[in-house]
Amino acid sequence: MKKRIGTIGMIALAAVICMGCAQFYSTPLEENWGQAYHSTLQSQKVYPQKPAPTASVEGHDGVAAATAKAKYRDSFKKAVPPPVYNISFGL
Repeated sequence: MKKRIGTIGMIALAAVICMGCAQFYSTPLEENWGQAYHSTLQSQKVYPQKPAPTASVEGHDGVAAATAKAKYRDSFKKAVPPPVYNISFGL
């Protein structure tokens, strides 16, 4: 019986010692966790605030814009030649 009480006492003492070593408060590292990530993410934004509205472009009428757009689209309609495979056997 005395041995059992001694064992229980030792276990309780070990538990109290372990609880004393445990951390029940937050460290500065835990308080600032992720702050560097978020500040870097915010600093990489080009325009953090919404840009102010700008005036329309002057001197470029609708006909010129339509012509430029048509030329741009027609530039992709050119036929692409089929690929040529050259196989050489060293002759």
